[in-house]
Amino acid sequence: METDMEERHSVGLPDTIRTFTKELWDHVLASDISISELSSSVPQLTYLMELVQRSEVRTVIEIGFNVGFSSHAFLSASDNVQVVSFDLPENKAALIGKEFIDQRFPGRHQLIVEDSRTALPKYIAEHGESLFDLAFVDGGHEYAAVKSDIDYCRVLCRPGSLIVVDDLTPWVPWGTGPTRAWTEVLETGDIKQEEIYRDGILADRIEGPADRVWALGRVR
Repeated sequence: METDMEERHSVGLPDTIRTFTKELWDHVLASDISISELSSSVPQLTYLMELVQRSEVRTVIEIGFNVGFSSHAFLSASDNVQVVSFDLPENKAALIGKEFIDQRFPGRHQLIVEDSRTALPKYIAEHGESLFDLAFVDGGHEYAAVKSDIDYCRVLCRPGSLIVVDDLTPWVPWGTGPTRAWTEVLETGDIKQEEIYRDGILADRIEGPADRVWALGRVR
């Protein structure tokens, strides 16, 4: 059985989502820096905001900042949220998006500009384990990168914390790695899957056609 998230929220969709995505997008475009990848959809941003609110999330780790849409969603969902994001040095647009985030949410966001495969173990060594209530994995698409991100995020999340993994679309090249990594971690029992969404529609399996598929799990 499927329920349409967009239909449920068509009336109550926060105005902040439509407003901040345009403002943030305009801010980045004004810098004349090229953007190589599209960001989260409005249904996904709505989902992330509501997940933070209903789960009383206070700390978020995000792999893949891009230009900051999802970070803005997390931070605007609650005044009590702190976000730590990781992105690659070659993504120059991330620094422009970071400026916008800091103007809106001073002191509540940290961006670490380094490959997550080296940055995450450093972060664990410096700050310890079991720090975060929610992890959002939306970075590299190669299997090894996604597997590494999920494994390190499990260490950084408290037992019972939530993890969202994006790009579970194995019918397109960039979705095979994330789907394989997610499937394997479910098979080991390290994460228990709770929800799958296909283009904003709650579903019971990863299945195409769909442009965007993400899953929610709970760290054991």
